[in-house]
Amino acid sequence: AAADEAERARALVYQGDDLFTEKRYGEALQAYEEADHLMRVPTTGVEVAKTLAALGRLSEARETARAVEQMPVVADEPLPF
Repeated sequence: AAADEAERARALVYQGDDLFTEKRYGEALQAYEEADHLMRVPTTGVEVAKTLAALGRLSEARETARAVEQMPVVADEPLPF
């Protein structure tokens, strides 16, 4: 189940990346938020914050970035986290 969620989140991030590149920020935000809901890891949180900023939702972007910054470091977590 956890592996399925991780794979789903990864697919959503790739989808979000494509949408962000196309400047389809609202749709990218939906994909990133769904991935973040599944995984709650720094990498997905950063994408949510970046997309909120692109949409001009700066206070929400700042709050999201702060929440990511405050995530505890976990032993043996992957380098990107």
